[in-house]
Amino acid sequence: MMKRVSVVLIAAFFAVMAAGQALTPSSSGGTSVIACAGTPGNTTGAYRQQCQTAGGAIYACNNPSGCTVAADWITAAGAVSSVNTNTGAVALFATNPQTGTYQVLAADFASCKTIPIASGTFTITLVASGSQPPAGQCITVINYGSGTVTITRSGQNINGGTTSLSLQAGSATAPTEAYIVSDGTNYEASVIGVASVAIDGGAAQTGAVALTSKVTSVNTSTGAVVLFNANAQTSTYQAVAADFSSCKTIPVASGTFTITLVASGGPQPAGGQCITVINYGSGVVTIARNGQNINGGTTSLTLAAGSTTAPTWAYVVSDGTNYFASGLFNTSITINGVSCPLGGSCTPTGTANGNIREIGMHFDGGGAALSGTKTYCTLVRFAGTIAGWYVDTDVSGSATFAVHSVAFASYTGTAGFAGYADVTGGGTAPSISSATNATFANLTSWVTTVTAGSEFCFQMTSPSTATWTNVYLQVNTN
Repeated sequence: MMKRVSVVLIAAFFAVMAAGQALTPSSSGGTSVIACAGTPGNTTGAYRQQCQTAGGAIYACNNPSGCTVAADWITAAGAVSSVNTNTGAVALFATNPQTGTYQVLAADFASCKTIPIASGTFTITLVASGSQPPAGQCITVINYGSGTVTITRSGQNINGGTTSLSLQAGSATAPTEAYIVSDGTNYEASVIGVASVAIDGGAAQTGAVALTSKVTSVNTSTGAVVLFNANAQTSTYQAVAADFSSCKTIPVASGTFTITLVASGGPQPAGGQCITVINYGSGVVTIARNGQNINGGTTSLTLAAGSTTAPTWAYVVSDGTNYFASGLFNTSITINGVSCPLGGSCTPTGTANGNIREIGMHFDGGGAALSGTKTYCTLVRFAGTIAGWYVDTDVSGSATFAVHSVAFASYTGTAGFAGYADVTGGGTAPSISSATNATFANLTSWVTTVTAGSEFCFQMTSPSTATWTNVYLQVNTN
């Protein structure tokens, strides 16, 4: 408001100067006015000096060299109410209350009047274009009543458009306001304050408003939409555009069936629209595309059976052309043949490569063909189950291997195997015959259990031709 006062007072000052109404500052900061010698007669005064006749008429000295004769003086406006102790000025922002239909006057704009409204629903019509107020003149309308006030143009534009302004009902503590200023041809305006707002068709509310189940729509231009509402399904279902436009959640309590997405010509949901499918039933739910891609591919999604505490789910969003999806599609993973629940624990015992270990030994003839009987031992620090044996050589050759084991604390060396277990148990021992490799998995009679902390000894007999050979036991660890 202070800016408006400053601008108007400055404008008024220069308007007075242009009309010859010179103001001479006095020592007290006001305007010094002398008595005229007649009307004004041959009054003597400095340039811009004012004089006042006995009848109240005011004249101003219009001769830069000073005034001494009547011709040097010009008529000035009569005195009006003072503003900030300065006489000859116009009183600004005076009030002009209204409670019914009102035609704004040029005088309202000339003194930037304030039009307060205590009650009533009616229209205030601005000054017509034929009498357009000069640039800078203004009015302010303040509505603290319970009615709606319309401020309508009268042949001109308001803010470059042809739409009238509307001031909603206000109150003493929450009024609405419109400030309207003329630019000499049209009007410019600002509206301040919304006294109340109705949300989702509810009653108008004032002050802070809490949003609960409904918010302004997402991915649509108007209206209010309930977001994330549930649309439960238990059998084959064709998703519809309304599911995506409000980002619905589709819970599945039971059933094995397919949910088909909206087709590309359905039309395709707008970018950002989505659905979430939650499967907490014992069936498998397939989410099928419908002409579009999912994550750039053509494969449908599959939600494995879930439970109330471990559901599977998929979030599917449209980009306006195709779909993208993320989620938890399984509640467990299989490790070495064992199903392990996500977030839980399990003990895989399968034969995946990550659980395969070896107990092996290398026999080397130092470049010459292997000969005689050789025995080597090694400490095994892991537990598991023997699943087979392998033998390889540098060239085609032959050899046979006995395998014994003993607890490390009972190991007595390679001189003999008293007290050692015969790992083959009388079954087929590792061997190779005129070949470079051999393998065998029929471990009938074998003692297949490997105890951590055991010493394993391999004894090679009857070697031929090969200069080196390796023997391995495959062990699937626990």
